[in-house]
Amino acid sequence: MRIYVTSFINKIIQLGEDLLNFFYPIYCASCGKRLMKEFEVLCLTCETSITKTNYHLHKENPLEKKFWGRCNIEKATAFYFFEKKGQVQNMLFHLKYKGNQALGRHLGKLMAQELNNSIFCDANVIVPVPLHPKKQIMRGYNQIHSFCEGFSESLDIPLNTKNLIRITDNSTQTKKNRLERWTNVEHIFKVKKMNQFQNQDIILVDDVVTTGATIEACCEALQEAGVRKIFLVSIAVAN
Repeated sequence: MRIYVTSFINKIIQLGEDLLNFFYPIYCASCGKRLMKEFEVLCLTCETSITKTNYHLHKENPLEKKFWGRCNIEKATAFYFFEKKGQVQNMLFHLKYKGNQALGRHLGKLMAQELNNSIFCDANVIVPVPLHPKKQIMRGYNQIHSFCEGFSESLDIPLNTKNLIRITDNSTQTKKNRLERWTNVEHIFKVKKMNQFQNQDIILVDDVVTTGATIEACCEALQEAGVRKIFLVSIAVAN
C-alpha cells in the first residue's frame, strides 16, 4: 500500500512540475532557447559546445602571460573565451544583471570538474573579487559569489567572502581604455585581517578578465597580507 501511495505522490509532483514548466518556461541563459525540464540553466548544446580555453592544461598560457612583470600569479585559467554579443556574454549578463545565481553555481560546479586533481586543488581558500558594499547593496548580490559557492562546494575548499574588501567605490571599467582601467583600480582593495591569509595559498576568482587591472590590484592587497601563492580562476577571458 505504501508503495502505491508513494508512486501516486510522485506522479502528482511530476504533474505539478510539468504544469509549472508549461506556464512558466525556463530559457537557456546562453542561447535563449526553451529548456527541457531536466535542464536548469543551460541547454545540452550550449553546455557541451561552447569553446573552453583549457588554459589549466597549458604552462605559460596567454592568461598567465598577461600578468608577467605585474604580479606573481602561480597559475591562471579561465573557463571560456569572452566575445562581445556572444553566448558567453549572454551568460555573464544573466549572472551579473539578472541575478541568475543558479547559473553561477552551475558554472562553478562545471569549472570544478575541469580543475579536479589539478594544482588548483592545493589552495587553502577561495576568494572572490569583491564589490564595494554600496554597489553590492544596490545590486543585492555579488555576481561572482554564486559561482564561488558551486566551485567551493565541489572542490571542498573553504570560501572567504569577507576578508578581501573594496574600499573605494570606483566607476565602472566597461568603457575605459587600458590606462584608465589601471588608474581606476589603484589601491582600491585591502585585507581586513592579515592573519587569516598569511602563508595561505589562495584562489582568486573573477567573472571576466580583460586588461587584468582589477586582478593586479587584488594581488597587491593579498601579497601585502602575506599570501604565499595566488591562483587565478575566471569564468571568461577577453582576447
